[in-house]
Amino acid sequence: MAADGLILNPIEEHTLNLVKEELINLAVALAILLLAFILQLLDTLLHTGIDKNIKGLEKLLKEIATLPAIKEEKGDIVEEIDFNTTKGMSKAIEILNFALHKAQEAKDLAEEANKAKSMFLAN
Repeated sequence: MAADGLILNPIEEHTLNLVKEELINLAVALAILLLAFILQLLDTLLHTGIDKNIKGLEKLLKEIATLPAIKEEKGDIVEEIDFNTTKGMSKAIEILNFALHKAQEAKDLAEEANKAKSMFLAN
C-alpha cells in the first residue's frame, strides 16, 4: 500500500498541475472574450458617431452646392455629391475649394470697398 501512495502522489500532482494550467487558459480566454466585447462596443459607438458626422458634412456640402454662385459656375451638381464613392467625395472637395475661392474673392472685394470708403471719407 505504501507503493500505491508513491505512485498516486505524482499522478495526483500532475493532474492538479494540468487543472491549474487549464484554469489559467480559461481565465485568459475569458479575458480575451471580454476585451473583444468591449472593443466591439466601442467600435459600434464610434462608428455611429462618425456616420452621423459624415452625413451632416455631406448635407452641408449639398447645401453649399445649391448656392447661386456655385450653381451658376458648376451647374446642378447636388446629386453628384456622394460620400460613399470616391467620385462623389472628389466632387464635394471640388465644391468646397470653389466655395473657399469665392469667399476669398468676396473678402478681397469687401476690403477694397472699405479702403475706398475710408479714402472717400478722409477727403
